[in-house]
Amino acid sequence: MSMKISQAVQQVRSLVTGSLVDEVSVLAHQYEAASDTTLTLKYPKRALAVGSTICVGLNTFQVMATDASGTIIDVIPSMDGGPNEDAALGSIVYVRPYLTTFAAFREISNEVQGISSRHTGLFAVWEYVVTALNRQSGTYPLDGLSPIGTVPFRLLRFEYRYAGTTTWQQSTDAELQTFSNTLRVFQDPPGAIEYRFSLAVPYGQVVSLDQTFDDIGITAAQSNIPCLGAASTMALGWAGRRQQPFSQGDSRRATEVPGGGIVQLSQQLRRAQQENVNDEVARLQARYSYRQPAISGQSAYGRYGTYGGWR
Repeated sequence: MSMKISQAVQQVRSLVTGSLVDEVSVLAHQYEAASDTTLTLKYPKRALAVGSTICVGLNTFQVMATDASGTIIDVIPSMDGGPNEDAALGSIVYVRPYLTTFAAFREISNEVQGISSRHTGLFAVWEYVVTALNRQSGTYPLDGLSPIGTVPFRLLRFEYRYAGTTTWQQSTDAELQTFSNTLRVFQDPPGAIEYRFSLAVPYGQVVSLDQTFDDIGITAAQSNIPCLGAASTMALGWAGRRQQPFSQGDSRRATEVPGGGIVQLSQQLRRAQQENVNDEVARLQARYSYRQPAISGQSAYGRYGTYGGWR
């Protein structure tokens, strides 16, 4: 089953904070972004101080005032640049979270876009089947047809099939014209009734916690790659916070987390991501028999390459 983006956010939290657990409550009433300036909690949080951060879904709020019971809270939304969205009754409220949901969501989105291009080596594979053959011009426009809304950047394989058979024959007489987002078949195989084009397509956009990785072209085997990268970036930010001269809410003593330990965690996460990227690139190359173009000063896998960019 494909991982949801909300599950990926939780995985990033777990990778970065380990056994640390956020304090939570739930909404006792629906929050309407267009009109509400308060949140009502089902479980009181008397220690919730003015200036604290809480998050509900992708919403990040700053607490401006609380009532005596600790259940009604005046808030200002979008405090970390995130959206101000409606939140349903019963939604989980993270109180003074170690990592806000939107921060982890943003880094996952950045990783998805960063690892998918003609240079980094990872992509979704779109198999586009054509039954209405254009034997006159041999061209097949692709605008608006991609199942994940992105434009293909490479033709991986061109195949055709004859009537009465289930076997696909391979041919090199086709190309992807990227300037016009059009496929062109140079020589029509006589008697062919169907074409199948395998295309490399960048991953789609991460826009919602309810999306699955399948929705944007990431397979189950690739789903841990953006999580590891996002956790690596978040861990570096966590390390920076621990160096600031005020309390960060981390109850562990300095002797329990040695200096540089979180930086080492970030590096380990990035190395684990790199190993997964290399494995997936090798699998794609073996399946579709193409060569990845190298970039000057980097490996064939771009900024996620073994010898370039992240280490």
